[in-house]
Amino acid sequence: MSANNKEPKTISLCDMVDDLVHDELEINEDQNNVDLSLDDSNQHLACNRHSEPYLNMVFENLEVARAYYNAYARRKGFSIRVNHTRKNKDKIRIGIEYVCSKEGFRRQCNEDKERIGPERAETRVGCNAMIGLKKVDDTWIVCKFVEGHDHELLTPKSTSLLRGHRVITSAQKNLIDSLNESGIALSKIMSVLSKESGGDYNVGCIPIDIQNYLGSKRRKLLQDGDAHGMYKCFIENQCKNLGFVYAIEVDEYGCMGNCFWANARSRMVYQYFGDVVTFDATYQTNRYKMPFVPFIGVNHHHQSVMFGCALLVNETIESYTWLLKTWLNAMPGNPPSTIITDDDKAMAKAIADVLPNVTHRLYYVRSSTMISDFVYQYELALNERYLKEKEQDVKTKNSVPLLKTCYKLEAEAAKVYTRKMLMKFHEELFCSKKYKASKYHEEGVKKIYKVVAHGRESPFYEVSLDIVETKAICTCHLFEFVGIICRHILAVFVKKSLVDFLPSHYILERWTINAKKHIVHDISSDVIQVEPQVSSSMMRNSLMLQFLEVAEVGSQSEKQYKHLQQTLRKVYEELLLCKMFMMLMI
Repeated sequence: MSANNKEPKTISLCDMVDDLVHDELEINEDQNNVDLSLDDSNQHLACNRHSEPYLNMVFENLEVARAYYNAYARRKGFSIRVNHTRKNKDKIRIGIEYVCSKEGFRRQCNEDKERIGPERAETRVGCNAMIGLKKVDDTWIVCKFVEGHDHELLTPKSTSLLRGHRVITSAQKNLIDSLNESGIALSKIMSVLSKESGGDYNVGCIPIDIQNYLGSKRRKLLQDGDAHGMYKCFIENQCKNLGFVYAIEVDEYGCMGNCFWANARSRMVYQYFGDVVTFDATYQTNRYKMPFVPFIGVNHHHQSVMFGCALLVNETIESYTWLLKTWLNAMPGNPPSTIITDDDKAMAKAIADVLPNVTHRLYYVRSSTMISDFVYQYELALNERYLKEKEQDVKTKNSVPLLKTCYKLEAEAAKVYTRKMLMKFHEELFCSKKYKASKYHEEGVKKIYKVVAHGRESPFYEVSLDIVETKAICTCHLFEFVGIICRHILAVFVKKSLVDFLPSHYILERWTINAKKHIVHDISSDVIQVEPQVSSSMMRNSLMLQFLEVAEVGSQSEKQYKHLQQTLRKVYEELLLCKMFMMLMI
């Protein structure tokens, strides 16, 4: 502890602003390794500005005191937090202690709990550095000051990355908003800020701060009634459409967060074509820049089909985990065998946690849209896709495809494949004529063929053929990836005269005319709402939204007001009686 017998001087906000500006300049200059030499005329000013806190130091108000100690902490290389506060009998704060963020130790009870993820690094090491202030009249006076730290201090350059010193300025917020509205990704926004500031250390914040800022802004915007509109859409759809399901995640303040919905048609079609699913969060197509996440598959006509969709508040592991669990709960049948996403680390982590046995592969509406419009637009998109599917069904059943070879396996393919898949089969069959296959060694009953385009030596493909079972594997793996036999295997089949039939193991049911013939779970009778972890806050939020409508009507006249008031009192008394009865039953 240090105590200096200096004459008290009240530090004002103006003094702090001037000091902070000079501190920032000197920190930036220090970061650029500039040697600052002080002449006699400015040494006294620098000494006062960089003086340490001392006993009986007086501040105009608590905000100035905190800013002073925080600036001091940044120069020294540590961050601060509030430790204790004291209030009088009138609940007015009269004392406070600011301590080093490394003060104290982690609570033992927290260490004993079973952790789901990796254990957090220890940050508290029992540091005693602190400043104590007490309120005297309208000012705040330093009553205690401990200077020493028992840990290594950071440089001013590194200190800017500590949580207590990170802040997004108003100018940065405006730039972040503009970039976000233009669809710029978070990583690129950070790169722009870094370039504008002269380096990462000068930005004053890190990506998680930007993510939290955008998330909090979205939540605030969602309080203006748009969330209420979306909830009404969900309720109406569930009443009109059997099998429609939805889930809304509500935060601790009762505000709408992530939401998911899917209708009966989406849930039904998933049972036929849910083996491979694309999970894409790159669509930021609404006024709040909330990621729109559709779950997309491919039907037997090679058309896109939708298995539900969601709007997310942010793109964190927690949001993706909630969404995947909610989606799986809504989709009948088994999880997909393969899920395809963009290269998002948070998404990849959530998939690994929720779908550990699924193969994860990577792949390549207007900004003014209200989020409540998405439910309606989603239905329009589904109807359009469903109509195209029906058109292809009719075309397949009402026409006979033209055969272009004398191979019987083509005739068999024409009987079972949809028109789109038959076209793909035809393409592979025709292209097989451009290749020659030559056997170059054997492995037991298997014969290995080298397949290469006529007149070329590379690239070449290896086809392993089991002639007894008529099974072949090609190094291009087209069948494994797409589910249709490749030109290289067909070239071998032609060479070996294996063209009288198309082996059944090369016909995937999902690509056939009868892909939707097998019996699946009846969604039309399923009216269960998807509500993972239904909590009291979720129910309260639902009731509050309905009460808003009731209150709006009830406040239109004195007669309606009195009627509603009496009715609510009656309902309230009935609920209390019901609660008492349930308690007695227990």
